[in-house]
Amino acid sequence: DYEHRVYTSACYYLDANNNWQSDGLLVGPLTNHYQTQCLSTHLTTFASGFIVLPAPVNWNYVFANA
Repeated sequence: DYEHRVYTSACYYLDANNNWQSDGLLVGPLTNHYQTQCLSTHLTTFASGFIVLPAPVNWNYVFANA
């Protein structure tokens, strides 16, 4: 059996106009599907965005019904 997990992660901060920006922030190498590591070149308060596919893909079902 195989499991394919898809996720995306990013780091953001709010600028003076309350818009989310990502300049000066990098997603670090310790990021995984449980946590986001943000690396920053400035001292602005920041947050991370994280999206995970809602359920694992059942490859047996996919190939049996392709």
